[in-house]
Amino acid sequence: MLKILDEREQNSFYDPEKANNGGGYHQPRIEFEFEGIRGFINDTSCGDFGDRYIIKWGDYEIYVNTMDREPTFESTFPDTPQVRRLFDALGDIYRKYELFPKNELYLYEEV
Repeated sequence: MLKILDEREQNSFYDPEKANNGGGYHQPRIEFEFEGIRGFINDTSCGDFGDRYIIKWGDYEIYVNTMDREPTFESTFPDTPQVRRLFDALGDIYRKYELFPKNELYLYEEV
């Protein structure tokens, strides 16, 4: 079971009216525990300018950055039943985040 330990806004200028490209971006820091292992999501995304976040759980990490010229999608998560359960649990609450194991090629396409 996923347990949210803490969730706080990191952007002191957060404003939903300006969240797309006006500087009021939602940038949460979420601390969680899953199956006895602690982790966090650190989101420093900037609305229409792109996503940038780290998801860490135990020794594993996902890093996504679509704000740079060349998007980055990196993962050290193994493809195991436990990791899939974590991804399902996080995905049920936080649909924004791409969750993928290291052996799965993630293809980014601009829309």
